[in-house]
Order: sequence, then structure tokens, then C-alpha cells
Amino acid sequence: MTLLKKIFGAALTVAVATSTIACGSKKEAAEDTDETSSPVNLTSQGIWEMISMDDDGNLLQITENHVYYYTHGYSNLPYKAEIVERTDTSVAFKSKDRNGVVLFSEYDIDLQIYKDGELVGSEQSGAKPWLGGFASINKNEEDRTVYADSLLSKPMGVAGYCEALPIVSIQDKFNKVIFNGTEAYISSNVLKFDYAVCDLAVFEGGPYYRNINSQVNITYNIVKSLVDERDGKLRFTIEKDEITEFRIYSTYYSGYADGNKIVVDSKTDDFDAFECADFAKFESLDNTFEILVCRMMAHNFILVDGESYRKQD
Repeated sequence: MTLLKKIFGAALTVAVATSTIACGSKKEAAEDTDETSSPVNLTSQGIWEMISMDDDGNLLQITENHVYYYTHGYSNLPYKAEIVERTDTSVAFKSKDRNGVVLFSEYDIDLQIYKDGELVGSEQSGAKPWLGGFASINKNEEDRTVYADSLLSKPMGVAGYCEALPIVSIQDKFNKVIFNGTEAYISSNVLKFDYAVCDLAVFEGGPYYRNINSQVNITYNIVKSLVDERDGKLRFTIEKDEITEFRIYSTYYSGYADGNKIVVDSKTDDFDAFECADFAKFESLDNTFEILVCRMMAHNFILVDGESYRKQD
């Protein structure tokens, strides 16, 4: 079992926004089409977990100038290659004895590695990087400083605790990100900012729990994600369970993705509506709340009202 699997306890699963919901009255979020769309604003830097038939969890990392390929997880020394050409739909690279290309489409990427003109490796993954942002779990605000220049000399703000900033460019001495809608710079020190999920379209969800005391346990189970056909937003169904010695009390919510947050804005007492993700039957909450997803290389938890809930294996 790789370090990645040991850290996170289970194989990563991409949350597909166009999932088919097993309810007769629910339409699929997207219809099949033979047309091929041109990729628009594809992120070409970050970390992807490659799809494999085994449990090895090979990783592809793309930075501004290099491609790194980690076999059997992030703990092993990678194959490193220099990027020789980058377009909107491809990243070509070469090393001393190998060369290759990463081809981007709207829905996936295709990694191809060649040696002596022969294809020696081919793997695929989703188009969006699993880790396409940077976030910080530092309590010290100074360590979460965001700068207006690459010399990191002109502070322009402080990133929120676990706030994931989308990647623009990954460099040796700094990283360029999006902060409050503007390009900005952060430290490349992983002890300050580390790779994180910032697009919840690649978030696998699942149950997260917190022990209130020896008799009470609260679990948030992020069950399904799909595109809401009413407004096009990526929306989740969420079950909250309060578990005591004598009973389980369940509440059913819905919320939409906003960066690496789920804004919970509705609920239902109708289990069938919840099970079928029939969002039209959910009632709006008077007071919305947020679930902040902190999914990083070495951390996997959510924050609800400032309280941390750990991933349940």
C-alpha cells in the first residue's frame, strides 16, 4: 500500500458531476453528445492521480517548467522531465532518455511516455487536477500571507485558514495563485502552503465525524454531487447524523460548491427527495452555513462552524 493510500485510508474517487441518479423522475445532468468541445481554461499545473487497474496510486505533477511522475505514490523519487512546449491542450516534455506528452481534453488527460521512439507508458486521469490549489493550516496569520509581487515583499492580504487558492504557476521560490479574484503570490514552502483540493468537482466526499463527548458523535456524510439543472451549480447532498447511546437523529441538507467550500442553503425531511437529489423539494434555510473542505497531501478533514471533523475510514 502506498504512502498516499496510508495517508488517506482509501483510494481516491472522482466525484462526477454528471452522475446518473437512480430515480425515475430525475434527469441526468448532461446528455450524451458526439460533438467534441474545445477545452477552455484548463488547469495544466497541479497533481493528478492516474487511473490504474492496481492499487499503486501513480501521481503526475506538472509545474511551470517540469513534469514529475511518481510511481507507487508521492513518497518515491519521481521521474523528472523538462517541459519543452506548452499549449492550451498539451504539455510536451523530455529527459535524458525519455520524452512524452500530456494531452488535455475537456474531460480527461492522457499521459504518454516514450523511450527510443517506443511507447513505454500510457495513463489517463480526469481533466482537472486532483490537487489544483494551495492552502494553509497554519494558525499564525503571518504564515498565510499573500503577496502582490514574486519577491514576496509586498503583503496584500492573508489567506483564510484552509482556504484553497487556485494555482496559476508553480515555481521553485514562489507560487502564483488566485486570491480574491486577482493573481497573487505565496511562499513555496510546503510548511506554509501545501497542495490542496480547490475545485470540489474532484472531491470524493464521504463521512466525516467529530466526537462531542463519550456519549455523542456527530457525522456529516457528503453523499452525492451533481450539477443542479436549475442553475448549473455543482451541488451536494449531505446527511448529518447525531449519534447517541440510544438514538440516531438525521438531518438532510443540500449545498452548492464555492471554491473549496460547500454553502449549505437548504434541507428536507423527505428522504426520497434526498435520496434522489430532487433539489426542487428542498426548503431554503433561514441561516445558511458552510462546510470548508480541507483536502491536502497530508490532511483530510472538514470544518463546520470552526470545528474540525475527521474523515471516517
